[in-house]
Amino acid sequence: MAKNDNIKPENNEVDGEASDYLELNIDLDLPALDHKAKTMDLSALEAAINGVTNTVLEQQKKQENDLAINEENTDETDTGDTDVEDTDGDNSSDASDASKPEEEPIIEKDADPKPADDEGATRIFDIKALKEIQGKDTEEESVEGSEKSASEDKPLKDNEEKNKAPEVVPNPAEKQKKAPVQKKPVKKKKKKLTAKQRRAKEREAKKKALKIISISVLVLALLLAFILATLLRARINAEKNTVASESVKSFSITYAGEKTVFEPLVTSSEEEAQQKQEITFDTSGMYSPNACMMRLSDNKIILDMNSNQRIYPASMTKIMTTLVAIEHITNLEDTVTFTGGEYDRAYTEGATTANFMAGDVVSYNDVLYGIMLPSGADACYAIADALGGSEAGFVNMMNEKAQQLGMNDTHFTNCTGLTNEDHYTTCADMIKLLQAALQNETFKTVFCTHVHTTGPLGLNPDGLQLSSTAFTYLGSPLLQNGTEITGTKTGFTDEAGHCLASCAKAGDGTEYILVTAGANTEEDPNPHLADAKYLYGQLPSYDD
Repeated sequence: MAKNDNIKPENNEVDGEASDYLELNIDLDLPALDHKAKTMDLSALEAAINGVTNTVLEQQKKQENDLAINEENTDETDTGDTDVEDTDGDNSSDASDASKPEEEPIIEKDADPKPADDEGATRIFDIKALKEIQGKDTEEESVEGSEKSASEDKPLKDNEEKNKAPEVVPNPAEKQKKAPVQKKPVKKKKKKLTAKQRRAKEREAKKKALKIISISVLVLALLLAFILATLLRARINAEKNTVASESVKSFSITYAGEKTVFEPLVTSSEEEAQQKQEITFDTSGMYSPNACMMRLSDNKIILDMNSNQRIYPASMTKIMTTLVAIEHITNLEDTVTFTGGEYDRAYTEGATTANFMAGDVVSYNDVLYGIMLPSGADACYAIADALGGSEAGFVNMMNEKAQQLGMNDTHFTNCTGLTNEDHYTTCADMIKLLQAALQNETFKTVFCTHVHTTGPLGLNPDGLQLSSTAFTYLGSPLLQNGTEITGTKTGFTDEAGHCLASCAKAGDGTEYILVTAGANTEEDPNPHLADAKYLYGQLPSYDD
């Protein structure tokens, strides 16, 4: 065993690592172990020591990253043992003669490490195993102790000092280091974030949270707005239905001289509630014995004053003349050439004229203004000849139109309105005519014009100015109650009296038409205009 005394690892790093693993916290009774070792079976001791040595070397091999370094150290150690064995011949022969034990097996560098199952059995060389060996040889202590102890005392002590640390059971920390041998799955450690990365990640998370909150608030706001709009619409509809189903209060206007009395009227049905206000007119201050007024919004007659009594229409006849002419003119810019006979005839009959002279080439459009505004008979004759071939032919066209409109108590004998027993109508029929005529935009434009200037004429290169006879004497068409007289056509003969067909718009935007006839008085030179103001002035003055 002397040849093992000089076995020293040449690599200091290996010694350091081995010493780390050999520092075991086990208290050994070294004097007793020394005494037992002197008397025990050396072959068994050698086997135990070799087992411990193998365990230490295996641990060193597993902890080193480079196995080649350990293998080289093992080769150098084997070579050193051989050299010592050659030079120490006497001592080795003496030891062989004394005990004759089997030579200590040398660890081969190419020896494969034992499997994990045998490793534990080889490594577990503890105090218990040593004591069992010592107990086995205690009986032979008295016989062989004196002779063998002298020769083997020193080698045994050296071997014990070298190998006493590996004889202890490994500590728990060593078992934890052996865990990778069991090939347990190792969890990857999460990479630690720097403070800057952590703050950036927190900011990103806050942005996402803020975005989600903003979207949620917007959705809730839109939903709330939709709900409120739906509720408001439902409430408005409910209120409308309530108003439609309840009784509606209106006012009836009663005139007693100059005194105005408002009497509340209550209607019970839904149909009556939707109707316009009923108006009662005071006619005591009128000059005209015949009158008829219609509300155009519902075509209802709201004033009937001898409206079915036959009258002479006078120049109100020109309303039919103009309407029939418009319906038969293909182009308003086409012209009519006056011969001069038109003016002479009108002057002879005592009719008013527009003052178109012989040789004047006048457009149909200007001729229409000449008929309606100054009530020119000369213009009537010219257009009747141009469109009807003669006045008689044109009058036939006028009577046909009257029948179409339902003017059953009307008959025309001329296109100007001169008195003739067979030339008659009623205020009710004239209301029908005016209602139909105002639906023609060309007629309505002419009817509501105050002043018009024609194109260049022979004696009037700058044009002839035509003015409405009614608006010339009417004054302001806007009345105190807000009603405005918008269109007129006058008429007068001794037999017919003063006549007027007009239209007006009340303050609430409702349109009315009025026909009055037969006004004769010395109190007012224009009693027909006074009657129009009087009746239109009784319309309600309110804005809805």
